[in-house]
Amino acid sequence: MKEAQQQQQRKQELIKIGYEFLLIALLSTVVTLIFSYWIEPLLGLDDNYPMPVRILVILAIVAFFVSKNKEDSWKLLGLRMPQKKLRFFLVLFGLIFFKLFFFGPILDSIIQLFNLQPADYSSFAFIEGNTPLLISFLVLSWTNGAFAEEMIFRGYLMNRLGKIFGNKQRYTILLVLLIQAVIFGMFHMYQGVTGVVTTTFVGLLMGIAYVLSGKNLWVPIIVHGLVDTASFIIIYNSGIPS
Repeated sequence: MKEAQQQQQRKQELIKIGYEFLLIALLSTVVTLIFSYWIEPLLGLDDNYPMPVRILVILAIVAFFVSKNKEDSWKLLGLRMPQKKLRFFLVLFGLIFFKLFFFGPILDSIIQLFNLQPADYSSFAFIEGNTPLLISFLVLSWTNGAFAEEMIFRGYLMNRLGKIFGNKQRYTILLVLLIQAVIFGMFHMYQGVTGVVTTTFVGLLMGIAYVLSGKNLWVPIIVHGLVDTASFIIIYNSGIPS
């Protein structure tokens, strides 16, 4: 009897999450299309603004769902001060260290193994030597990139998937990590196949850090912001890396 009730609750949760994801996809796509084909030409903006707009729309919808769900809160999803500070800083600096010294060589080996083309970062080429644009994209790297994307993919998506598959078993945690990483990677299709592969591994890395930190979202937010900031400064100084 208890098992049947659990299955029914899981089914209802799955339907609810499916509805949320469908609404997010539909509304974010509609708003992006409106912005791309109407507002952008009207204001004379370039082609790089729809992505930040889309992320903000998704974050707004996520915020609505979180506020309507009594079981959720921004604090429960990870926006809280670290209770175990040593654990927090070990994971934070461990992630930074891995990203600096190991992530690049591992990714380069995968790219060479499968003979992939370099990731397409050409959409950011106009930042080179342009100080006002650099400043605006540094702001976006912390608001849209670090905060919004980590809240959507790690805070919201991982916890929603965890309700379906369960949060305690190791194989379900691994499944949740893989699913959110793949979705995160596909969200960056504008960077080409290698860009999708790269951001999928980044999503996996951020997800692991989120779990290891006790689901404290500030760890992936800080690292995400630092990585994007460094990338934009490199592009500003030297152009798109070859």
